[in-house]
Amino acid sequence: MKAIRFSIIIALGLVVLSSVGCIGAPPPQGFAGVTSDGQNLFVGSADGKILVLDATARAANSAFPSPGEWSYAITTERKGTFGCGTSQAPSILYGTPVLIDGHLCIGTYDGKVLMMESEARSTNLVFPQTREGEWMYPRTEKKIGPVVGSPAIEGDRVIISSSVRDGSHTLGVVYALDRLFGDELWVSE
Repeated sequence: MKAIRFSIIIALGLVVLSSVGCIGAPPPQGFAGVTSDGQNLFVGSADGKILVLDATARAANSAFPSPGEWSYAITTERKGTFGCGTSQAPSILYGTPVLIDGHLCIGTYDGKVLMMESEARSTNLVFPQTREGEWMYPRTEKKIGPVVGSPAIEGDRVIISSSVRDGSHTLGVVYALDRLFGDELWVSE
């Protein structure tokens, strides 16, 4: 009798342990700032979205999206444990988006940098539209460390910093990327 009870307790423990691996990641806790082009507000939301809001439409309490407004969800792939597979979860945005020539640049806490073209996003085209100057760095599954600051635009370069854990130390790494194509120009050592 004790052996059966012990077996049931072990089995229940394994079920609980395996189901914990399938629970999704906690919701993002981002708090990106706002930038403006004089007509629209460009916002990084707490749920991993970039929103472009028309100040006049918002003041008139118009339905979203009004003409020229858009929303783009930035997601990252989260890997489950115990064979639960992967899922898409909202990225965490800390830095304020930077606007330049109709393009919006933002870094994510998940280690990606995105350059988005406002018109391509407003028409829901697949991201990235490379002919429109949209890109994501790194382009592969690889990620840089968490990006918590805003990108800086210097001529034809995007400067971004991230943090990387190296054992018990956190190191800052600075990247210079080509503004038009997102190619890596240099990385600090």
